[in-house]
Amino acid sequence: MIDFKGKNRAFEVGTHLTSKKLSDVVPSVMQTISTHFAEKPQMVLDMWPQIIGGEFARLSRAVRFREGILEVRVKNSSLMSLLCSGADKKRIIDAFRARIPGIILKNIIFRIG
Repeated sequence: MIDFKGKNRAFEVGTHLTSKKLSDVVPSVMQTISTHFAEKPQMVLDMWPQIIGGEFARLSRAVRFREGILEVRVKNSSLMSLLCSGADKKRIIDAFRARIPGIILKNIIFRIG
């Protein structure tokens, strides 16, 4: 490869460093790890029956918690409609936040299934 000044640049192509300093990588890795632990996915899923309580626990199941979004399967559309109301959803989110300090719970998505 010849550049516009006539110099042979063949030896310079692909010779840049691909390694990174540990000090550059560690902060992003630690952020990823702390985000994962802040979500506490299994703890959230296991706590669903206690938070929702009684009959609703029997008719629903938390199936996934990722990136601050809790996905819950409900048995029927009536229950889904009831739980999707703004006041009930906020009450459930607040209950999770009270039981699991530091949790990042942004929303709950209800699905029939």
